[in-house]
Amino acid sequence: MKKMLVSNQSEVHNACGWASHWLAKGLAGGKPVSIKLAHETRGETQNRLLWALLACFADQKQYGGKSRSAEEWKIILISAYKFDPSGIVIGINGEVVNLNYSTSELNKSRFSEFIELIYAQGSEWGIKWSDPAMKIYEEWGAQ
Repeated sequence: MKKMLVSNQSEVHNACGWASHWLAKGLAGGKPVSIKLAHETRGETQNRLLWALLACFADQKQYGGKSRSAEEWKIILISAYKFDPSGIVIGINGEVVNLNYSTSELNKSRFSEFIELIYAQGSEWGIKWSDPAMKIYEEWGAQ
């Protein structure tokens, strides 16, 4: 799969030429070719940073009177980031279900905003960031 990142309007003309080249090359192989336009997805470093930060919450903070796993913290924090009342429904057994909590649809920019929300909430609650979390943050900032 070929990818090209277009960051601003001045790059559109070159991107069209690039796409035309690869379309022609692909079609010469005798099979249909598809093009997918998408926002840049988060990187592996962002994903590692997320789980390092969530581990800090899991190790240091209780919620609702008990310790929570990193996965539970992800749901709690993404709910704060993406809260939309229309995404709250009553489940099959009468339980409250928040349909807003997926991080998989966040592009790189939105994922960065989510990471910043985690830092802000952690700072407010006195979370101490672990050495691994700080190391990954420095790696992410250097990109």
